Amino acid sequence: MRYLSLVFIVFLMWWSWSSINAPSLLPEDTHIGIQEDLRRVITDYIAENVQGAKDLRFEKFWTETIKDDQIKATFSYSFEDASPEGQSGARVGVYGHAILNRSAQGDSEYDVWNLDELFVQNNTVTFKEGLTVRSTGTVEK
Repeated sequence: MRYLSLVFIVFLMWWSWSSINAPSLLPEDTHIGIQEDLRRVITDYIAENVQGAKDLRFEKFWTETIKDDQIKATFSYSFEDASPEGQSGARVGVYGHAILNRSAQGDSEYDVWNLDELFVQNNTVTFKEGLTVRSTGTVEK
């Protein structure tokens, strides 16, 4: 029984070592390029569609290979949203992920990735100054 346990442990060590050192399905440059492009898309979208947005921060951003022609990009970012009345505003946070699929264009010298699905899973709003809301519907500072 001891020898069987030893063989089993050696097999597990070999399997874990080979799975860790296996070559990646997609090169690291592909992941870096997709991350940079998605950051630029998000930044441009917020600049065009959210009036008064400033101080955009990407807290987390990573990509992972699902299949050799599919990547999941997970992101978490926040920005300062100034209120139109000139008040202090709030910090808006967004967490989500996107699924990108490799396009089957054989004539291009670069890989082309299509953003097929976008999921926003969580939004947060952190106010700089609290407000008091009364049951009568009036708002006080």
